[in-house]
Amino acid sequence: MQDLSKYIDGGLLFDGHYRLIKLLSTEGGTADVWLAENYESVDTKLSEDTDDVIRVDGTGVLVAIKIYRPKNILDVDGEQNFRSEFKTIFNCHHTNLLPTTDYSICEGMPYLVMPFCENGSAESLIGKLDSEDDIWKFLADVSAGLSFLHSVNPPIIHQDIKPANILIDSNRNYCITDFGISVKSGVEDDRYLDNESSGTTIYMPPERFKDGYKPNAGSDIWSFGATVYEILTEDVPFGNQGGAAQLEGAQIPPIKNAVSKKIKNIVYACLNADPQKRPSAEYIAEYARRKGKSNRLVLITTISIVVGAVLLSVILWNSRPQALEPFAVYKNSGDSIISLQKQEATEIKVLNYGMTLNRLNNAEAIYTKALREVTDDKSAKDSIRNRIVFIQEIIVALDEYKGVCDTLDFVTNEDLPIQISIFSEKRDRISETLKNKISNL
Repeated sequence: MQDLSKYIDGGLLFDGHYRLIKLLSTEGGTADVWLAENYESVDTKLSEDTDDVIRVDGTGVLVAIKIYRPKNILDVDGEQNFRSEFKTIFNCHHTNLLPTTDYSICEGMPYLVMPFCENGSAESLIGKLDSEDDIWKFLADVSAGLSFLHSVNPPIIHQDIKPANILIDSNRNYCITDFGISVKSGVEDDRYLDNESSGTTIYMPPERFKDGYKPNAGSDIWSFGATVYEILTEDVPFGNQGGAAQLEGAQIPPIKNAVSKKIKNIVYACLNADPQKRPSAEYIAEYARRKGKSNRLVLITTISIVVGAVLLSVILWNSRPQALEPFAVYKNSGDSIISLQKQEATEIKVLNYGMTLNRLNNAEAIYTKALREVTDDKSAKDSIRNRIVFIQEIIVALDEYKGVCDTLDFVTNEDLPIQISIFSEKRDRISETLKNKISNL
């Protein structure tokens, strides 16, 4: 640990702004996290003796400062990467991400400033999260934060999801942290750290132990699954080996806790050895918000199989006689996607922007293919043309909806109650309008 005693015993302000109060945690050979008081926010008063303005210690905003150790001092390229990573995360505003509010370098030591979460981390929940409602909230909150990271362009892959990196804020929301300079943005970025020095082995998915690994969203999902598994069972699924055990054929040890099968199944799905077979963070968040009540995963899979089958029939059209003409095949495929979206619109409180946009784009593309095919059913073609126009109108309206949702995330993160109320109402109003339009497709 670096010698910072002069900033405590000597009363000096760290980097001229922060009064270090106590050490919160150490993180291996990388950094130490300190509880500190932002001295710029300390209350002031007039001295009764001298009429001077004096500061009142203990009245300022409390923050957590992650100070990197001297041996991790950055070279010129490293310092630039540090700044670039900070800027990437600084623009990510979401309720379930703990923001990095500032960064700098003091006496050769890079540091990051974050809000202080007095409720600690999810480590305190291991073996103690018994209520199913609490488990569903944990699943929903953390996956929502991951979904946001994975949806930005380029995607941000956390690479070190674990209980210690999920903090509990003052509103009892779960917030992902520790994605400052270690976060990996863009899968082709040369700045990825060596696998051996990035992440925590017991939470690493099997692909992390293979040559040529490139960070991907599925890796975060596996680590999330291992995290939930540990919180439920008090142990990680594969011991010290982490996901490497699955490369040797190890199976997921069953969860024996008295929790619902739906919770167990989503954890098992996250821990699938094949990254392509793991659910997305977006799906987990929606599934958890509904507490597993909707069987949409089966429905989506069924529709995907049907769509794939009918599209295959088009490919084989010239070699094998088919009962349906290509036009009908494409039309039915598009109708299946729209039916799924209409069903969701009647069940949820607010629309999921990313999923809705993806489905509408897919439906529009398939309907466009249908219009290129020959058919005697002129009225059906006209109907599809009208539906495409309506879809395009909804897609345009979705842009405004996304802007409102992003703003709501920001004001929520900044804890601005009046603005939160305003933009919550606006989001709900636009969502309801969009759901009505979708139901009329």
